[in-house]
Parts: sequence; C-alpha cells; structure tokens
Amino acid sequence: MNKILITGSKGALAEALIAKLKEEKVKFTKAKNYLEFLRKVKKIRFDKILHLGASNRFGQNFDEYFFKNVLNFYNVLGYCKNTKILFASTDKVKDLINSKNEIDKIDSYALSKLFSEKMLVEKSIKNNLKFIILRFPSLMVFNERKKNIFYYLKKNINKNFRLIENKSFNNRLMTKEQAVNLVFEKMKFYKKDCNKIFNINSSGNITIEKLKNILKKNKLKYSIIKEKSLKKNTNFKGFENIKYFNKNALIQFFESIN
Repeated sequence: MNKILITGSKGALAEALIAKLKEEKVKFTKAKNYLEFLRKVKKIRFDKILHLGASNRFGQNFDEYFFKNVLNFYNVLGYCKNTKILFASTDKVKDLINSKNEIDKIDSYALSKLFSEKMLVEKSIKNNLKFIILRFPSLMVFNERKKNIFYYLKKNINKNFRLIENKSFNNRLMTKEQAVNLVFEKMKFYKKDCNKIFNINSSGNITIEKLKNILKKNKLKYSIIKEKSLKKNTNFKGFENIKYFNKNALIQFFESIN
C-alpha cells in the first residue's frame, strides 16, 4: 500500500483534497508545517509526497520566503529517496521567467517557488525522485486562517477594501474543485506525467477594474491606493499546458454565495 504524505494540511487546497481522499477511502498522513514535514520524512519513507504547503503571507520580504519555502524544502529533500513528489507551484513563476522587471519589482513569492522548482528538478537525479510540478493560477478558495479577498466576499463583510491601483494586476483564476480534481488525477503519477512541469492556464481572470465593479455592484466599500511609481544535465522531460475555461469564474463564484 502506498504511503502518502500531504503537506500544508491547514491550507485551503490541502483541506479540500483531504476531504476528497476521505470520500475515496484513500489513506494518508498529513503535516501542517515544515517542522512536522521534516520530522515525518525522517521517520517514514513515503512513496508519495503531495507538497501543497508554502508560506504566502502578504508583506513578507524575499529573505522570509527563501527561508520558509526554499531552505526548509531543501532540508526535507535530503531525506527523500526513490519518492514521487507532487509540488504545488504558482503560474506567477512563468510570468517571472518571461518578465523584464527591475529586481525591486520581482514577486518574492514566485521567486521562492522558482528556486524550489529548480531544486526539486536537480535533486530528482541524485535522489532518484519522480516529480510533477503544477503551476496553479489563483485559487478561489479560503479558510478562516487565510483572510484573502475570497474570504471577505464569502463572508460578505462590510469591509473597507484597500485596492492598490496597479494596472499590471491580472490574476488568472481556478476553482477549488478544478484544483482538487487535478491534484487527485496527477497524484496517480502516470508515466506520461512524471518529471514534467504543468502550466495551468485559465481564461478567467481578476483585474483591479473587475474587482472594483464587483465591489460596487454589491455595495461594498473600498478605497484606492496609488501605486508608487538556465540549461543543465537534467531529468526534466518538458512542459505541458492545461487549459480551463473560466471566463466568468469570479462572477459565478460570488453569485453562488449570495
């Protein structure tokens, strides 16, 4: 029987996946943070690790992201041999690679994910790992611990939102169900999927203008803040694109909770 470990068990995506695995009667172990993650991989050799956890708190600098998301993952990988690892990344990595931004405008969270991706690919050769990297768009999920925009929309709190007038803000959207079903499918680690990075695309997106219109329509207050103005020997087999048609995803999400 496969021994499966799920990280980030207190996060919204992992919580939703755990619910599905229980329905499907799939046995697993979970870790809520890196200390638990490290402690468990030291004691148990897992066949599969679904690494869905990461630090993504607004306002952190790169040093904090690097320590929490990269160095901790590096320590864990040292104990992973002959393991299959599914790694949840962000579609902002692709944007980062294609961007020409100045260093002070780089997305620190995306950069930490890029480092982690590269590290996993390189470690896969030495440690005989099979990996799948899923670059997720913004997920329309929330829980009590992560009070993002979807949390406030769901709770319908009469909160004064503070929006930064950022013309380049454009987050692609994916539903919780789509994300969970995708992870559930890819965790089977079919041979055709192994050692690949999946860029997950969506036609649904959220921009500052769209968000302002939704807030106005639902009579929620907001204020505007003006914004101040690699190729090596590898086990990596290439990229694949997965497309979701979510053109009206945010509107449908909001209508479903009112």
